[in-house]
Amino acid sequence: MNVGSTKKRVMLDSIHSLDISVCEERKTVITELVTPDDDPVMIYAEKFDEPCNYLKKGIRRGIEYLNCEKNAKEEIWKSINRG
Repeated sequence: MNVGSTKKRVMLDSIHSLDISVCEERKTVITELVTPDDDPVMIYAEKFDEPCNYLKKGIRRGIEYLNCEKNAKEEIWKSINRG
């Protein structure tokens, strides 16, 4: 973790958490998805031109990632059940 950055853990549900690292000096945010049995996976990183609510951006991107993952799994099950 870089000097001047803060790291927060946000619990989304009983399985998924997000570790969000924010460096306001560099205007950056990094979001990692954390599950109990796996290593953290970086799912989002961005450098902004203007200051913003970095924590909110990281949480939003984490939720979007999980929704996309869920939709992809549902589509796979649908295609398996059709065949």
